Amino acid sequence: MPAGVTPARDASICYVYNPFRIPPEEKVLAVFGNRRDIWSYDVQSRSWTRERDIWGASPAGRGVSLRFGGFGTVCGQPVTRFYLIKGEGSSEFMVYNRLYGNGDEIKAPFPYWEFLAPFGKGMILDTFFYAGADMALWPPVPFMTLIPTYIYAMQGMSYRTGISDFFYRYYIPGNYWERRDDILHGGVLEGAAIVSHDTWGNLYPHQTDEVNSIMHCAIGGGTRHFDCYDVPDRWNTDAPNPDRTFGPGSDLVFGAYWWSRNVADSLPGIWVSFGNGHNVIAFYSNFPRDYSGEQSQPGFKYEPSRVTVSPNPIENSATFRIRDRSGPVRLRIYSGAGRLVWDGEVADGVAVWNRCDFKGNNVPPGVYFYHAGLETGKLVVR
Repeated sequence: MPAGVTPARDASICYVYNPFRIPPEEKVLAVFGNRRDIWSYDVQSRSWTRERDIWGASPAGRGVSLRFGGFGTVCGQPVTRFYLIKGEGSSEFMVYNRLYGNGDEIKAPFPYWEFLAPFGKGMILDTFFYAGADMALWPPVPFMTLIPTYIYAMQGMSYRTGISDFFYRYYIPGNYWERRDDILHGGVLEGAAIVSHDTWGNLYPHQTDEVNSIMHCAIGGGTRHFDCYDVPDRWNTDAPNPDRTFGPGSDLVFGAYWWSRNVADSLPGIWVSFGNGHNVIAFYSNFPRDYSGEQSQPGFKYEPSRVTVSPNPIENSATFRIRDRSGPVRLRIYSGAGRLVWDGEVADGVAVWNRCDFKGNNVPPGVYFYHAGLETGKLVVR
């Protein structure tokens, strides 16, 4: 986390690899709930940099979503584009143009942020995003030379109308929104997520030859619904549901599962985090194995957590054990409000927390969260 930034209830990150810079640039951009700043993390130097603050009347909120949108030019300058939904209570939709040509990103002679057509303008009465909002670009942009044409967006659960099944598409060249096929199961709830990807062959019974891209959607709200959207406009339930439930903090990311360093030993699919205190991730695949055309069986492969905590709930102390770690790992414990209460180091894969804060005082009973390496989980103190 950047210095001075506490964990937010909602946040969004996206990865970009820029081969056009010398040397190539590898960044992760991040926005955090209830804040107006945007941060970039340099993968090579492992350092955070604060960039141009987000424009508009409100900070990012629940349902905030940031997505990489390919390359382009502004005022004749080469830029990388990042699209932003600000989330709950806002209809603002915008793009962040990040200069990369001369390496002088912070002092560009043109605005970084550009307002686009507000969400839902002229189509619906409730034009705000809410918790559960998310977006996916089409065509997908896993390969850096592609430029998306559409952005598909879920509005989230409206507390004004009680409706959450609206699904929309933004046409980038024309700068306008249009409504698409409604989401199944009554719509999305907090913790919903959507991801798009290309397909290799027919994956599902309802897929036709005209479908060349599929989106998968986790409905959220403590449900197990995992649905498909066949571009251009059709929802179905062909995909199997997971054993776990999707809650606040769940996410979907397109990637690959590797058995070795050999590219032939990789399987494309979707990495799934379930949020809501689940300290487990899963890999979902229904793609031909090794691009050979042989169809794999659809399903979730669950990855056990590398961090175990015992006991949990905690009365006096807790022991943290981290698997597959050869070096020290920083362990941080936060209150339910996001305040850092303890910070230590896991040596030889084991650390003990005696439920004390930095001053040596026992923390009050309640829900706490730990962060160790790439793992995050929930603690209950009695």
